[in-house]
Amino acid sequence: MSSYLWAIFEGRRVSSEYIDAVVQARDVAKHGLYVFSIHPWHLYVDCKGNQFGKNQVRKNLENLDSILSQLKQMQGIQILRQDKYMEAWLGKEDSN
Repeated sequence: MSSYLWAIFEGRRVSSEYIDAVVQARDVAKHGLYVFSIHPWHLYVDCKGNQFGKNQVRKNLENLDSILSQLKQMQGIQILRQDKYMEAWLGKEDSN
C-alpha cells in the first residue's frame, strides 16, 4: 500500500488520516509494506511550483515529524527505507 504525503503539506489531509490508514493496513496485512512517498521539495513547494512561506515550511516539517514520531511508537510498525525492506525480504527468500 502507499500514500503520498504531499497532500498534508497542501492542507488537503491531516496527520490522523495517515496514521489511521497505517493502523488499518497493519491490522489487515501482517508483515505488509506501507510506503509513504515524498520528494524533499514537497516540504517547500506546492504542486503548482509556488514556494511555501517560512511558517508553512515549519508546519510541514512539524507534520512530517508528528507522523513519523507517532508511527515509531506503535507496536507492529517498523520504519524502514525501501532498500532496507527489500534487503530483508530478499534475505528471507534466500534462506528458504
